Formats: sequence, C-alpha cells, structure tokens
Amino acid sequence: MAREAGDNPADHGFAMPAEWMPHARCWMMWPTRRELWDDFAATKRNTVAVARAIRLFEPVTMMVRPEQAAEARALLGAAIDILKMPIDDSWARDVGPCFLVDGRGG
Repeated sequence: MAREAGDNPADHGFAMPAEWMPHARCWMMWPTRRELWDDFAATKRNTVAVARAIRLFEPVTMMVRPEQAAEARALLGAAIDILKMPIDDSWARDVGPCFLVDGRGG
C-alpha cells in the first residue's frame, strides 16, 4: 500500500533529534526483570548512580513499575522524578518514549 503524503511526521517537518542535541530532561527506566541481570541489586545501585550524576546537570524522570515505585523512591531520593508505568524493560532507548522536533520549537 502506498503511503499518502502527509502521513509521516517528516512530511510536516518533524525529525528525531540526535542524542547529543540540547534537551530539557533525561528519561530513564528502572530495572524491572531480575532474569536480565547477573546482580540485580548492583544494577539498581548503578542505575541510581547514573540518574544522580545526570541530575546534577538536568532533570531526570525514572519510569518505574507501580509495584517498584516505593523501592525506587527510597533509593533515588526526592531529586529524581518518578513516573509509574507498566514497563517490562529498563532500556529506555529501545522501549521508552520518543520525541520529535520541528526546528521551530514544536
């Protein structure tokens, strides 16, 4: 089936910005599946360390399974924003939100 003009965000001037472009916030995902990690506790500690390091320079939102929110809040502290989501992976680049920009502020 042929794509109609205007069906694609690129047709309206939108594109995904490069990773190094200025942005307003960092989005991360809390480790969720124990079977993916050799040392689940260390993975959580490392996630906290990365989030806190990034937070020195910009806001951070950590997406967290609702049932893990209390643990994440206790480990992350108040400076990291938490968004409860039904996630099943911790690799935000692969499964997290994507944002587009149009070069005019949109």
